[in-house]
Amino acid sequence: MCLGLCGCQVPVSPGSFATSGGGGSDAAMETHYSPTENLEHYDLALIKSAVGDAIESAARRGVRVRVYLDRGQSDDELERAAKRDGAPLPTKRKHNVEYADGFFDEQEVPDPTAQAVITRLAATPNVEVRIKHSRVLMHLKSYAVDGQMLRSGSANFSASALKHQDNDLVLTHDAASVRRFELDFNQLWSRPDNERLPPQS
Repeated sequence: MCLGLCGCQVPVSPGSFATSGGGGSDAAMETHYSPTENLEHYDLALIKSAVGDAIESAARRGVRVRVYLDRGQSDDELERAAKRDGAPLPTKRKHNVEYADGFFDEQEVPDPTAQAVITRLAATPNVEVRIKHSRVLMHLKSYAVDGQMLRSGSANFSASALKHQDNDLVLTHDAASVRRFELDFNQLWSRPDNERLPPQS
């Protein structure tokens, strides 16, 4: 998932994130690693709440949000949401979940009546969701905020990736890095075969 956030003021990461002042090539950079750290704290500090809810809330405040996904991501999420529609509520709020590298107990069960996050976002004013037409993965896990902060790294936007898997998350205020990401994102966003995800009924 590649996400562009523009026009909102956000706090810096939970740790001490000291910039070097000018935002040049010597600007501070933080690298964090899961599972030693819970990387979710950094994403939530940057966009202030549960990620999907925070994006929706920012958009309702007038922040322009652009979300770029590949076909596989969007199809998988929409299929999972469709399967949940009409399913009975779980009897317990948590259950054991198995990941490729082992079991992690007590993971929250998603609300089976909840819409897919991308469906909710596509229906939110100031949010546009575009889907990459090619089956080649859109593999970035990055976003820029206010043209001042870049979040990148290997960690997907999921609880298992941010808390349990071996991943990194990189935060920087380096102006050149942020600008390079934004230029690349605009090229991805402008591909002529992209498809816009319309609000679902």
